[in-house]
Amino acid sequence: MLVLPLAALSLVSQPALCRTHYLSRGDPAAFISGLPTLSRPRWRPSAARRIAQPSRSVLPLSAAAAVQSAALKEQNRVGIPRPGVLKELIYWNGRRIVLGFLFAFVGSVVTCSLPLAFTNVLNVLLTPAPLQEFTKACAILGSLYVLEPICTLLYVRQATRVVQAYLNVLKATAFQSVVSRNIEFFDREGPSNVANLLTTSFGRVRDCLLANIDRQRGVRALLDCVIALSILISTAPQLAWLFGLVIPIMAFTVNRVSATYQRTIREESTALTAEASAGGEILRNIREVRSFGTEQKENDRYGRFVARSGAFARRVGMARGRVEAVTRAAIYSTLLSLAIVGGTMVRRGTLVPTTLVSFIGFSFTLNFAFQGLLNSLEDVRGARAALQTLWDTIGLPEKDDVLDVNVTDSVFHHQGDTPLTKAQQRGQDLIRPSNTTMAAPSARRRTHTFPGGTEELQGRIRFDNVGFAYSSRPDSPVLRNLSLSLPPGKVTAIVGPSGGGKSTIASLLSRFYRPQSGSVLLDGVDISTLPRDWYVEEVAIVGQTPALFSGTVAENIAYGVVGRGREVTQADIEKAAKQANCHDFIMRFPNKYETLVGEMGSTLSGGQRQRIAIARALLKDSKILILDEATSALDATSERLVQEALDRLVKGRTVMVIAHRLSTVQNADQICVVKDGQVVECGTHESLLAAPYGPGVYRKLMGFGEKPVVPLAAAEKEEKEAPPSSFFLDEGEEESSGAVQKEGTAADEVDHEARLLEVAEQFHEATKTETVCKGEY
Repeated sequence: MLVLPLAALSLVSQPALCRTHYLSRGDPAAFISGLPTLSRPRWRPSAARRIAQPSRSVLPLSAAAAVQSAALKEQNRVGIPRPGVLKELIYWNGRRIVLGFLFAFVGSVVTCSLPLAFTNVLNVLLTPAPLQEFTKACAILGSLYVLEPICTLLYVRQATRVVQAYLNVLKATAFQSVVSRNIEFFDREGPSNVANLLTTSFGRVRDCLLANIDRQRGVRALLDCVIALSILISTAPQLAWLFGLVIPIMAFTVNRVSATYQRTIREESTALTAEASAGGEILRNIREVRSFGTEQKENDRYGRFVARSGAFARRVGMARGRVEAVTRAAIYSTLLSLAIVGGTMVRRGTLVPTTLVSFIGFSFTLNFAFQGLLNSLEDVRGARAALQTLWDTIGLPEKDDVLDVNVTDSVFHHQGDTPLTKAQQRGQDLIRPSNTTMAAPSARRRTHTFPGGTEELQGRIRFDNVGFAYSSRPDSPVLRNLSLSLPPGKVTAIVGPSGGGKSTIASLLSRFYRPQSGSVLLDGVDISTLPRDWYVEEVAIVGQTPALFSGTVAENIAYGVVGRGREVTQADIEKAAKQANCHDFIMRFPNKYETLVGEMGSTLSGGQRQRIAIARALLKDSKILILDEATSALDATSERLVQEALDRLVKGRTVMVIAHRLSTVQNADQICVVKDGQVVECGTHESLLAAPYGPGVYRKLMGFGEKPVVPLAAAEKEEKEAPPSSFFLDEGEEESSGAVQKEGTAADEVDHEARLLEVAEQFHEATKTETVCKGEY
């Protein structure tokens, strides 16, 4: 009952926003347990969707600017949720809305009846009525005094539940929009900024709604005005015009002064925040302050912040005084007008004195009610502005059309007062515990078939003339007509200079982005046409810094599997942990698999987090695996354990390794060198080193220069026939046992300084040359 008028005010004030923010997508309604839920939102009309569709080629700068301009124009039309949200709210909370409105109505009737009841007591006292009449009048007055707070309590209780339900729907809708955005949205806005925006925006909306549950605001204030004016018109129409004219003017004046006071408070809060920030910065850098001897400088700087906040504090005091003065002046003006006009009517005999006394109570009721209504309008404007800022950010026309999520289902189906358990909050209740008599988990791996189960998935991946540019740099393509094939069941390493597009290739395969030209094919099928739920089941990612959630170890290992129609037992989790070499250290924890890992896995070491991520990928059992240098930044022991786990993980899978350390890719079945957004070389480690033709990018990355690396026998023969020369050992290189090191220098024709030409470590195995390089590029 409180939410509906506030939402209606927002809907009426901005109708165009309501038509464009949520529209039907034409999808069938989702049902859970036979109950209707919200349909998926659509964040833009069809014209904007056509504009937002990626082109099949890299956009030039002018076209990209036009698209960005169109998107910015469209975002200004995004507003509050569609009326369908309110309909769903009424559907699930209709009983509470009706009861709350009933309690509010009864409470307002009682409040407006109090002056009349008190007048009745005065009439009994002023007439020679029996004691029984006086007792009856006092009993009526007392019952009203008891009934009003009871009605207020019941109204606030029901209104709070409805408000919280409405907030839950808004939060779920906003979060649904956020998780539906494409990755470029998070690249541009920043995840932490979006999270802070959600928190602050809904904090303001919550404060607005809860403040208007007060008996002097919102619905109660509106009902008080209507009922009080109705009583005045029916009992003394001669005075009704006075209340209808003077009180609104006084209430508007008080509201304006109060708005200035609130603005001054916000300015003071900003000044105090800046003061605290400056003081904290000085104290955090106290060593630098002492070393440079800038104590006086920092004292002066902090003093300026103190003076500024003090000035705002004085302004707040003056504004508070003005509010108090204007509020009392408004009440006194109303009483004075009532005394003059009402007293004149009493002297003329057109008004009973006791009725004039009762109007004093009505004057207070109407004063507070009109001020409450104006404050409610201010709150609505503030809440709408907060929502507008939120929707302008998260409601951009960038929704991933293949992503289908609906978190509002759980909101509408959990309207009771029973709180969720900690296990339910983290999703742990979806993991079936294994008892002591349970047999070991089955070694059978899940089948990998295309949607429909008619054809087995091979895992053959091909990038066919793929072009891609990030939206922040549309005129700087990252990939240019890139073509690349990953054979099924093999390990393909992607290497190349920094900025060449290696990580972008992995992101496209993960469907974080869509190519703007060309296509990415899985067994000959464009991955953009495959169902997303099926595709994410078949692709697993182990990153350089794996992300863990602040749950238990078991929950993190089972993450991505539970809740997707697959049963997971504790035995399955332990099996995956053993294969990932993390079972032993988990069992040393006090709570073993129920140990909380902290935010982002902060209680674990880097190697432990990496092995848990590998266990998570093992349990997911996907056909395609993406490794982003999963062994970097680890000590030798952790690297060995992680590498052993990876060796188990890659068996029978199509693997893409994004290599930042060349020592990790030499055993790959295929090495593809990416430079400037194109594949310039492709082959095995030995073939790329020995290839007599080609750009030789891989040889340069390995530190061999541009010349091909020949077998050891040919190199020895060439060395005997060559004239003597001097060789020097590079200071950064370490000799390996059995290694033949070859170094040379050449005179610089400009500054005559010695330069290192070639450094190589070669092992001779049959007719092949194998090189071990531990450097990083």
